[in-house]
Amino acid sequence: MASDETGASERASTLGRDDKGDKGKGGGSEEKEKPGNGKPEAGDSGKPEKTFHGSLSGFVTAVSGTSITVRGITVTPAPGAIIRHGNRILDFTGIVVGNHVQAKGTMTQGALLASEIKVEETKREDGDDNERSGTISGLAATTGCPVLTFVIGTTTIRTSSTTVFEDVLCSALANGAVVEVSGVLQTDGSILATKVELEDDEDDAKVEGQVSGLSSIASCPVVSFTIGTKQITTSASTTFEDVTCAALVNGLDVEVKGVVQSNGSILATKVERD
Repeated sequence: MASDETGASERASTLGRDDKGDKGKGGGSEEKEKPGNGKPEAGDSGKPEKTFHGSLSGFVTAVSGTSITVRGITVTPAPGAIIRHGNRILDFTGIVVGNHVQAKGTMTQGALLASEIKVEETKREDGDDNERSGTISGLAATTGCPVLTFVIGTTTIRTSSTTVFEDVLCSALANGAVVEVSGVLQTDGSILATKVELEDDEDDAKVEGQVSGLSSIASCPVVSFTIGTKQITTSASTTFEDVTCAALVNGLDVEVKGVVQSNGSILATKVERD
């Protein structure tokens, strides 16, 4: 009996020693924690690129096929980026050197991946903002609107998709029209127009009276007629108020505003029923 108690005591003593010996070893199945709470050790290579949301405002100084340069920073539109001028959506090709833009997106390694680019009216304070007023000449056609080339005095004027037209439609511009142009002087001496505004001048005409000699209205909105001795021609850019082109008839009293052409006729910008 005493021998059995002695054996049990020795087994208990041995088990206790085994428990203490295994304590903290984890049986080799537990992973050891890396120094620094799992962060890469000093010998690990590579750091994540720093990115942050950013915005940029300034003048475009260079344009490539896929990016623009603003204040020395490369701006690239992201897939699906919105490019607009006011409420008008533009293609990337509508941005030209001299435009003032606001861009916002993600800045990475000193470059901006833009989710939105807003093209603003150019107003420079460094002497590059130029104005010209005078009569349009050298305008071949308006079929390329809004991209046109014409001359005021001796200065070549070029318009683009970001040019603002005030009191006149691009398609209504014609040789002999008197306009005021604001824009950015280019290295070749031409002006890239940011705004073209029709000026009041003796070449602007207004006549009132009865329609006579009306051509077929089947060609609307392009028709011709006379008021008194003045030949009137309308176009796709003519505005009709209180009357439609198709409703014009000989004997109808109308008021016409437009631009005097070199042959003395009037290219109508508006036809209004009296």
